[in-house]
Parts: sequence; structure tokens; C-alpha cells
Amino acid sequence: RPPRSTLFPYTTLFRSRTGVFEEGLVIEKDITLQGGGEVTVRAAYWRDPVIKVSAGVVSLEALTVEQGWYGIEIWNSAQVTIVKCTIKDNRVDGIVLLDSAQATVENCTIMNNQWRGIWAWRDSYVTGSGNQMIGNGCDLAGNIAPSVRVPLRESTDRKSTRLNSSHTDISRMPSSA
Repeated sequence: RPPRSTLFPYTTLFRSRTGVFEEGLVIEKDITLQGGGEVTVRAAYWRDPVIKVSAGVVSLEALTVEQGWYGIEIWNSAQVTIVKCTIKDNRVDGIVLLDSAQATVENCTIMNNQWRGIWAWRDSYVTGSGNQMIGNGCDLAGNIAPSVRVPLRESTDRKSTRLNSSHTDISRMPSSA
């Protein structure tokens, strides 16, 4: 199994040029990752997340995250902002939050993830707006602010989710598309 990269505390900003990077990232401290063109990050091993954040305040901007078990896995009260990213084609979830993690997801495309687009488990929480959800097994699950998927940009006839701990069938919500 190939080794994974670990980004340490002395790394505060990383900008990458156009390219495809096939190695999982493990983030343990504060950092901003910015794609400087068309930047794609893929998991090195199919059962790994593409990006795993286990601590810190992290910003992910203008990246394509694809082909992992999870696209972005967030743990341990980490706080992550995800902006203008495409999270797609992951075997389970596009974004998963566990153990009181928090995320803000804005202006992202989250598509073709086999189980869920975004899943916020237990005490984790997701906010954000302007995201496009396309072709996920289920778009949203768990503790997720309703604005994460506003405006609605696709038909929601087969989707349901829990919004703010109360079950809402979003197939009955009007589409703004």
C-alpha cells in the first residue's frame, strides 16, 4: 500500500498548479490548500479517504477531490471550510463528518458519490450555501443546515435527508431550478 502524505504545522498555505495527484492527504494542523488551476487529488488506495482532516482549522479551495472511499473525511472537532470544490465519484460519501467536526461548504459541486453527498454524523454539523448536488445515492444526511442545498438545482424525487435533526422529505420542497 503506498504511503500517504502528512502536512505538518509549519505548512500554512499550499498552492498547487494544474495536475492530478494520486496520494491521500492527512491534515493534522491549520492549513489552507488552494488549487491554482485544474488540480485533482485522488486517493492512492481505494479504501482510503482522499483528504482526511483530523485536527485544526482547514480551508480547501478550488480542488477536485475524487475516487476515494470518502472524498473528504473530517474528525475530532476539526473545522473545515470547503469552497468552489468538486467532490465526485467516491465509493461511499463525498464529505463525511465525525466526532464533533464542523464544516462550511460553499459553491461546491458534489456529484456521483455512491452513498451520500454529505453526511454529518452525531455531534458534527455542516452549514453553507450555493452547492450543486447531482447523482449521489442520497444528497444530505445528518445534522445539516437547510441552506447547504439551497438553491435546489436538480429534481429531488428520490432524495430524503435529516435537516437539523428533524426528518424532512426534500422531494416535497420546491425546486428553484
